[in-house]
Amino acid sequence: MKKLPVSLLVLGLVAAVLGAGTFAYFSDVETSQNNVFAAGTVDIEVTDSSGSFNAYNIALTALPGETYWYNTTVYNNGTSTVDVYLKLDNLVDSGGLTTEPELAANPANDINDLSNKTYVQVNVDGTDKLAAGTTLNSQAGSWLYLGSLSSGATMHVNMSLHIDSATGNAYQGDKSTFDVTFKAFQTNDPNAPY
Repeated sequence: MKKLPVSLLVLGLVAAVLGAGTFAYFSDVETSQNNVFAAGTVDIEVTDSSGSFNAYNIALTALPGETYWYNTTVYNNGTSTVDVYLKLDNLVDSGGLTTEPELAANPANDINDLSNKTYVQVNVDGTDKLAAGTTLNSQAGSWLYLGSLSSGATMHVNMSLHIDSATGNAYQGDKSTFDVTFKAFQTNDPNAPY
């Protein structure tokens, strides 16, 4: 009797082995080779009409009521799309040159806040990003979003400065000195600008 269960077990194993060879399944394999994961780059270049981006040497002869435009081009030389910002920073107002009419209007020569009388406007490719009526002093130190810039693309940034036409002789020869900084961030940076 013991031989019957063993015989059934052996017969079942033989049937399973023979039956396994009778099933067929289709399959296919594709391999993607030489995959590369590399960090992108964020790299902008800023030039003005002279082909460089140094001190603007902004209108040493600026007069009330006149507008002075300064044009720059921002190039995205990196491989990633970036968000571009502009900041006017390190603003310092000073007395500059002292003239006789200035001393007549302000004998102590202590009115040296030209940035409160100077309006700044910024547009990018014809679209206002900072509308006229904003003083240089109120914009200084704040990042201004200019737009998104794809790899290999350019944006034309035009900035104007305008001394209020009601500015009197107390401001003759005064000057405002400041830095113009462009900064690019990758587009998904949640902390931009910083």
